[in-house]
Amino acid sequence: MTLPIPPSLPPPELHDRILSALIPQLHLPNIPILRTTLQILAYQSLHSKSHSSPTKPLSTALRLSTTHELDCSLLCDLIWAYPNHGNAISTILTRRIDAQGGLLEGFGNILDSLVSRLSTQSVKEVVPTLKALAGLIRSHEDILTLAVIEAKSLLTALKDLYPELRGDDGMRLKEEIMLIVHRIMNASTGNEDTIKTFLGPITSRLGAETGRAFVDAPIRQDYETVFEGGELSEDVMRLLERFQNERASIGVSAIFSRCGITADNRRSKIWFHYSHISLPIYYLKL
Repeated sequence: MTLPIPPSLPPPELHDRILSALIPQLHLPNIPILRTTLQILAYQSLHSKSHSSPTKPLSTALRLSTTHELDCSLLCDLIWAYPNHGNAISTILTRRIDAQGGLLEGFGNILDSLVSRLSTQSVKEVVPTLKALAGLIRSHEDILTLAVIEAKSLLTALKDLYPELRGDDGMRLKEEIMLIVHRIMNASTGNEDTIKTFLGPITSRLGAETGRAFVDAPIRQDYETVFEGGELSEDVMRLLERFQNERASIGVSAIFSRCGITADNRRSKIWFHYSHISLPIYYLKL
């Protein structure tokens, strides 16, 4: 007997019970069951500081992606439910983008919607929006290209949001923003100086620092500090290390070992990438 699929996302207090009923049914090629499962997992991932989704829904999506159409909404939930499974997500997206016309237009509309939310939500409300935006941008090169096309509106929204982020949680979000900016900058070969103007006026190059990195400095100053040879304080480094340890607790540490990053060689100032995931700023500055 299969569990009826609700027309909308159930309340959070029922999520675990519903997942326990849905996931065993994923051996069937049932898109509605997969959709509801991914909606719940995506919600949990976007609204939690540390969350690890079960892998069966991901393997089901990987299998179905060779034979079934998967719409943009389902694929977004898949991206958000599995932020640390870059290779599998990229494979699924490539299959469906190649096979389904109009998917990229749908992703572009979702990016636009997320950027618009950044300027209308409170700092507390913006956390899942920012995580969703970061997940989309690192999920596939074609989606990153869409973000580069909208770089002016995206980076302007991030610049305006940046000063409102304070405390440990604010620093966590600032780290996420730095990774978004860095990916867009890397994908804008030849236009880096133009793209950087969207972050505000020149700061550190002219000795015009206006605050402490990751505390009260503007977004461009933090970007130049992290990616152009500046120094982070010991307090900031300790906090970034703590964020990294939290990631390791949900399995991200395995990424580092597969990259060959060890205590002996991680002090090199190289920006590592693995499975379309930018490693945390903590590792860049060691």
